[in-house]
Amino acid sequence: MKHCRLILLIAILPLLQAAGNPMEQGRQALADQLWEIAAFRFTEALADPKLDPSPRAEATIGLAHAWIRNGNTEQALAILGKPPASSHPEAPYWKAMALAASGRFTDAVTLLTPLAADPTHPRCHEAAFTCSSLQISLKQPEAALETLASYAAIAPPTAAAQANLRQAAILLDLNQPAKAREILPPNDSLTPQDLHHAEYIQACLLLAEQKYPEAASAFSLILNQTQSQPLSRHHAAILGLADATALPGDTTTASETLLDFIQKNPDSPALDAIFERLTRWLPPTPTITHPVIERLRQWIPPTPLPTTGIIASGPGNAVSAWPKTLPPDDLAAFSLFTRATGLHQTGDPTARAEARTLLTRLRLEHAEHFLANRALILNARWLMEEQKLQQAFTILDTIRETAPSPLLRGESAFIKAHAAYQSGDHEKAARIFDEATRDLSSTASSSSAAFNSAIARLHLGQPITTIATENPDLAPDLQLEQALANTDPAASLAAL
Repeated sequence: MKHCRLILLIAILPLLQAAGNPMEQGRQALADQLWEIAAFRFTEALADPKLDPSPRAEATIGLAHAWIRNGNTEQALAILGKPPASSHPEAPYWKAMALAASGRFTDAVTLLTPLAADPTHPRCHEAAFTCSSLQISLKQPEAALETLASYAAIAPPTAAAQANLRQAAILLDLNQPAKAREILPPNDSLTPQDLHHAEYIQACLLLAEQKYPEAASAFSLILNQTQSQPLSRHHAAILGLADATALPGDTTTASETLLDFIQKNPDSPALDAIFERLTRWLPPTPTITHPVIERLRQWIPPTPLPTTGIIASGPGNAVSAWPKTLPPDDLAAFSLFTRATGLHQTGDPTARAEARTLLTRLRLEHAEHFLANRALILNARWLMEEQKLQQAFTILDTIRETAPSPLLRGESAFIKAHAAYQSGDHEKAARIFDEATRDLSSTASSSSAAFNSAIARLHLGQPITTIATENPDLAPDLQLEQALANTDPAASLAAL
């Protein structure tokens, strides 16, 4: 009993020490990430008419901070835009945080950029890293690199090393390993936490440089450091190890490595990337007994009985007869999808029938999983292979009209547009390719959709100037296609 009292006393000691002082209680609540309590205490402090101007401004900033963390961004923006908060040095930073939390990334970057370049600003460090992260989200990696480089030039040595490490990671994502290695800071300039991140980047660099044995050793070392790595990075290392094994040609061992990892880590956050690799590394026409296809069976639960069972135990209506959605189970959902894909690739009629059954199970038993809609798209592809076009189009139209994800809608539109193009309906193909271009705007597939829309329009004799203007990277290829589409040989040669 005395032990429990001691634990309770230790837990509330900071609040007891700050008792009677709303400002101190507000600061402590912020430190403890108790946003609602912090907002309450700072509001209490601001209610004191005798509060001096300086602590009043601090309390207002603290209140805005608490509101932003708690999702009340509009309230935060309102108080940050007027005295006493508006004159506080940290006001622009917290206004940027409120804008970012509201999804207004561009406006936030505008406010953060000068703060990140001002070494005297109290939030210079946070501004630089937040600004670069928002620029990455806005698909402006070059701007993010510039922000970090400018900050590294004025930052203290440890912070500068951290900024350079972040630049190396961005350059690696941009497939510029030589520049990434050049800017990677030396290990002795990094904090222990940043050093572990650097070890992961170094392993990725070895992989990008096609030094596969060295990369495999580096990723294995990270996998053995279970206590010093964040879970996401630790599990990302298994992907690096598998890639370092597969890229030289040994996809069998790479797949076995991933399957063994799944067995030990069924709830891994890397399941999506793991199963994508397992699918990609299957041979074009695997056997029904392929090791990957067989091992996936163990993670697929037995088919559940319908809700009514043999003897109806629910109410006598249609709803009670519908299969219940099972509790979320990523491993089962990924296993159903990947085994279905593998079985279909075998070409065996019996295996393909089982593949369709597995996709149906995925949609019914895991209706809330993102793979449920992907299963519909995959089923539509299979129907198109079998020339069951009307059934496939019905599925694709349903996804285009109802899918919450624009990427799924875009993929469905792309498939249907391609089918329309193949059938010679260029007008319909152009219209649906335009739809795919809009829905896939955040991906590289958007350019492919735009290109195909232009090709369809060339067949219709329509101008493609607008598409070329909106997609300058496609302009040379579109000019070539336009020249080749010209029926007059002399005009075609002149265009070339």
